[in-house]
This record gives sequence, structure tokens and C-alpha cells, in this order.
Amino acid sequence: MNREQDEPLFDDPSLVMKNGLLLLRVTMAGSDARGDIVVEPLSDTEALLLGPLAGAGEAIQALQVDGVEMWRYSGYLFRRKAD
Repeated sequence: MNREQDEPLFDDPSLVMKNGLLLLRVTMAGSDARGDIVVEPLSDTEALLLGPLAGAGEAIQALQVDGVEMWRYSGYLFRRKAD
């Protein structure tokens, strides 16, 4: 999880289906740069990130930490931003 002083990496990440592919759609924080990353589910809690990251072994994992649903990716824990 980013420390309180860390800047957010992404705004509004979401999972969407497009043309039969599962995509992780992200907007880089503080910019209009958007990107879609193809996601290949491995289980109910883990998926590989494909596309430019193919072969890098990068995975995203859903987990519960102190009762809060989070995503783990590349050493970071992501949680839903408070409304």
C-alpha cells in the first residue's frame, strides 16, 4: 500500500471486457495517459498481465488485508480510495 506521502500511481483502475478480452484499464495519476493491459485469469484471486509485460511473470493478486480487499502488484498493495 502506498504510504500516505506517496503519490498515487493510477486514477480509476477498472477491469473491463472488450472483444472477448479481460482488460485492466488504468489512467496514470495526474495525466490523461490511459492504457489497457490484457489480463489472463489464473484463478479467482490471481491473473497474469500480458501485452508489453508478457513473459515478465508479472501477476496481480486479489487478497484481504485486515478485512479490506486489496490488489498486490509489483511490490505494491492497492486499495479502493475512500469516497
